[in-house]
Formats: sequence, C-alpha cells, structure tokens
Amino acid sequence: MEIFNIVMQADATAYTIWTSIENLICDNKKSRVIFLKAEFRNLVQGDMSITDYCGKLKTLADALGDVDQPISDEMLVLTTLHGLNKNYTTMATLLPMQTPFPSFIQACSLLLLEETCLANVAKKTAATFLMSAPSSISYNSNDGCKRGGCGNNSGRSGGGGCGDCSVYRCGRNWSGERGMSRGSSA
Repeated sequence: MEIFNIVMQADATAYTIWTSIENLICDNKKSRVIFLKAEFRNLVQGDMSITDYCGKLKTLADALGDVDQPISDEMLVLTTLHGLNKNYTTMATLLPMQTPFPSFIQACSLLLLEETCLANVAKKTAATFLMSAPSSISYNSNDGCKRGGCGNNSGRSGGGGCGDCSVYRCGRNWSGERGMSRGSSA
C-alpha cells in the first residue's frame, strides 16, 4: 500500500502504475543484490533453531532470485552447512560427502533430526547430573566443620551449631563467632 501511494497519480492506468512500481523496485536492484548476497553469505546460525536458520537462508535465496541472482540448491546447502554453529560440526562434515549430494530439503530434514537428538542428549545429561549431585552440603577443612552431626542446638552460644548446616559439627555458634563445639574442652 505504501508503494501504491508513492506511484499513484490522478489519471494513472493499471499499466502506468505497474510500470512505475517496476521502475521503483528495479532502480535499486544492484544495491539490493549487493546487500542480499552479503547477508546470505555471512548468515550464521548462532543460537537460532534449525527451522529459523534454514527459513532465513531460504528467504534470502528467494529474494536473490527475485533480483535475477538465483541461488542453486547445492549452493544453498553449502551455505547452510557453512553457517552452522559448533554443535553441528559432524553434520557439516558428513552431509557434503553424501552421494548423491543432498537437496536443501533433505539437508534441513537431517539437521532437524540432529537438533532433536542433541536436545535429548542435553536432557539426559541434565537428569543424570541432578541425580548424581550430592544431597548434603559439605564444608572444606578450613571451615572448622567436622563430620558428626552437630545438630542445630537452638542457637545457644558456644553450643556447636553454626547455622550453616545441621549435618556437620563446627566450632562456630549461630552468630558466626568462634565457640566451643560439643565434646571439646575449653
């Protein structure tokens, strides 16, 4: 609608409007080619999903085709593989070795499958990490804590409960001051 408002004249015919729109678009064609080619070649996946990344590349390839600079399917696949992030290094190495060379749709399909596999591995790794994490807090020997279950001693000064844990005995009272631990002599 914005373009129509620019080219519209009082006594314009459909042909003159069409010609004006075509001229408006074609006048900056060379500049658009330069910018589109640069964006196409330099696009990297970063943190985009495979769907978003492949969609953006396809949109740029189509835009280049619209300005008489068509991108072959093979070049689209190679550019896609070139811009993948480090998680897809294996796929970027193996896909070009396939015979026959994969189409863009086949490459995207394989990359989507790899994305799903990577997500499943990440979930399993996170679940394994959570299950193997220690269930109690441990202190290093510099804290003065010793294994033995000091309890929390209701905050009595010198009572041995440091307030940091209820599993380890240490020589601090609830206020953080050094005090006597249960079982130690003054």
